[in-house]
Parts: sequence; structure tokens; C-alpha cells
Amino acid sequence: MYGKIKYFQGDGPASLAMFERALTLDPRLPDSHYYYAVVLKAMGKSRNADQEFQQATMLGYRAKNVVEATQLGDYLADRKDYEKALQYYQQAIGLSPNDPDAYLKKGLIYILMKDIESAKPYFEKVLELVPDLKESESYEQYRPYFESVGL
Repeated sequence: MYGKIKYFQGDGPASLAMFERALTLDPRLPDSHYYYAVVLKAMGKSRNADQEFQQATMLGYRAKNVVEATQLGDYLADRKDYEKALQYYQQAIGLSPNDPDAYLKKGLIYILMKDIESAKPYFEKVLELVPDLKESESYEQYRPYFESVGL
């Protein structure tokens, strides 16, 4: 808890030390591994962060909010563990059903898995949640994906 507070106060080194201490006392705490990974990643220590994210997921870490669920989905997608990434994006959708980002990312994973049929409803939901998306500048980067599902 204190490690999290220190992190949000901008004191990364103190936060790291607190999470290291917590993990020394009990290495089976998935929350400590998750937050330790977040701090490591923020401090540019991606390799160590990956190990801690992996440990957190192996210990059954359950995201507490949409940011955490999406971050874990992103981590797993980067590792090409698409099935688990889908689970975390679904958690994000459950935690925040009006967040288009989680739907978009879940659709993108299905495209990476070459499952266009499963991807389409997620892209449709993005357009439902953001009706003017196709007129926005940011749409251009996603256009090929929307077109690949026929939208």
C-alpha cells in the first residue's frame, strides 16, 4: 500500500524499495508483483517489469480497474499470449463497458489471431461508442483494421 502511495507521489525509488521489501516478506503476493512491475516499467526497467508482470499473472492477479486490466492485456499481447490478453481486455470491458479502447484492443487481438469474424463485433462497438471516429485524425491509423472486418 505504501509503495503505491510513494509511486503516486512521484517517489519511484522509495516505491521500488517498499515493493521489494513486501516481496521479500511474502513473494506470493500477486498485487505486490503487479505494482512492482508498474513502477519498474515507469522507471524504464522493462525487462524486470516483464518478469514481475509474468509473476503477477501466474499468481492469479486480478485487475481492480480498467487501467490495470488494459495494462495487463497490453503486456500479454506484447508477449503474444493472445488468449490471456483477451481475458484481461474482457475484464476491462466488464469494469468499464463504455470504454472504446478495450473493445478496440480486443478486436485487434482477434485480427492478430486471424479471427476476423470474432473481431467485427468489437470494431462495431467502437463505432457505436465513438460515432464520429471515422471523421477523426486518429482513425487513419486504425482504418486498415476496420476495413479488414468490412467496416
